[in-house]
Amino acid sequence: MGKRNMDHKELPATVREDYISEETKKLISSLPVNKDSQGNLCKYQGCWYYYNTLQGAINFQNHFQPQDTDVILASFPKSGTTWLKALTVALLERSKHHDDHPLNHPLLSDNPHAIVPFLETKLYLRTSTPDLTKYSSSPSSSARVFATHMPLHTVKEGLRGSPCKIVYMCRNAKDVLISLWYFKCKYQKLEVTRSVLESTFESFCGGGNFYGPFWDHVLSYWRGSLEDDPSRVLFMKYEEMKEEPCVQLKRLAEFLGVPFTEEEEESGCVEKILELCSLRSLSDLAINKIGKTSSGPDYKLCFRKGEKLISSLPTDKDCIGKLCKYQGCWYYYNTLQGVINFQNNFQAQETDIILASSPKSGTTWLKALTVALLERSKHHDGHPLLSDNPHALVPFLENNLYLKSSTPDLTKYSSSSSPRLFATHMPLLTVKEGLKGSPCKIVFMCRNAKDALISLWYFRCKYQKLEMTRGILESMFESLCSGVSFYGPIWDQVLSYWRGSLEDPSRVLFMKYEEMKEEPYAQLKRLAEFFGCPFTEEEEESGGVEKILELCSLPSLSDLEINKSGKNVNGVDYKFYFRKGEYVNFH
Repeated sequence: MGKRNMDHKELPATVREDYISEETKKLISSLPVNKDSQGNLCKYQGCWYYYNTLQGAINFQNHFQPQDTDVILASFPKSGTTWLKALTVALLERSKHHDDHPLNHPLLSDNPHAIVPFLETKLYLRTSTPDLTKYSSSPSSSARVFATHMPLHTVKEGLRGSPCKIVYMCRNAKDVLISLWYFKCKYQKLEVTRSVLESTFESFCGGGNFYGPFWDHVLSYWRGSLEDDPSRVLFMKYEEMKEEPCVQLKRLAEFLGVPFTEEEEESGCVEKILELCSLRSLSDLAINKIGKTSSGPDYKLCFRKGEKLISSLPTDKDCIGKLCKYQGCWYYYNTLQGVINFQNNFQAQETDIILASSPKSGTTWLKALTVALLERSKHHDGHPLLSDNPHALVPFLENNLYLKSSTPDLTKYSSSSSPRLFATHMPLLTVKEGLKGSPCKIVFMCRNAKDALISLWYFRCKYQKLEMTRGILESMFESLCSGVSFYGPIWDQVLSYWRGSLEDPSRVLFMKYEEMKEEPYAQLKRLAEFFGCPFTEEEEESGGVEKILELCSLPSLSDLEINKSGKNVNGVDYKFYFRKGEYVNFH
């Protein structure tokens, strides 16, 4: 199962049993006990601890002297703790570290876990009277910030009624489990195997794991945020932090009493903090590549980049190949690598435009229309659509640009006069993670699921040189209905953009292929308005709208030489993107 067992001296200090007082030993003898792959556990006040960690919790409860301005960052292990610490430090320190002295920022020279120490597993682990003077602050400087994995009722016992603020970060249980599994294997130098995952899963579900049960832990803080003064306990969700980082960071700042000013927001301060604290940026720093925590683990283990990710994901297959489910969406393995490369490395510009759709939902048409709209003042002759395919002009992020490289050359798409155009089939949540809070515009084209299926069936058979049989169609229909299809489930994909368009209509435009066909003139004008380049009266009177619609019609595009003989970067003939729509009768 694993490569080797760790020697007692190699175990983290939190797991060993060499700091336990006689009084605590007596207490342990009266408590429920258990064990996992690292050591012995005991249950205290409803939570499971390694023996040394229990001593740290008791030392904290008996001896901590809280200050009213203290901030406690709480979480279950592997729930975004590193990120929460970094964001809090950056928020509270932002008045001290301006752009003129960026190299002085503490996050550039120290790990978030060193700056914000854990109470029970660092400060109070070996002693009941740690020196906290280095964390003391004057009224004009930042508050003391500490961290914990203890449940709320245990923390409160050590706070002795202090009104200090508590922030709790919650994360999806499945993702916590996977992150715990990865961390355990890397730290204990075990193979990242299914058997280790199953063992971790059993402990996690049984509740007999370090700091477990998970659900009791989360509920203690959730109830606290509802029952206590809401100005004292803030309950945050890791998934919301990923989906709406700007909104959630501002919410955290408000709670901590350090809201962003209008000037800060206008100067991009929110985005700068998010970039500084991104796991990508932090993991690239020397301190986080070579340093270690006080209890033993390497700092680099706090920054998981997705190694062995596929082995931890749900998998399936269709008639083309193997699929895996990542962030609620099914991808072929290579495409998943493109998605991750995009999320980790894309540098968004505020003027970027992202054209999104489910496969075979009018993507080619949408690309052509967008290019024609944005380029209409430049090309009276020699229009780019006459010599290049829309898919070459508007490349896909995950299955073109970032498919084979994490650092593709995007300079050819930069322009002083036009925004950069990119396309994707990823759902909105996944796209937003790569945009990192950028306010760039996103257009989504939705299409009737039945028509999208027929078009995909046609495309797949032509591309794979298969007969267009009923059997293939039925197989694809079953995959579509079950949701286990490339970029599926289709309804989740569509809903993600529909909800996004309702929440932020100035940023996300939701369009329907059927409305585009029925009212092309009105829909093209709507698209132009959204892009901030509406048609002038003169353009409309001179037939500018009709000219674009004619240029971008599928009959016109399919008649061009480039679209008859060219191929895309993945080897697919451009002609396969222009289906005439013949009806196929099987009867």
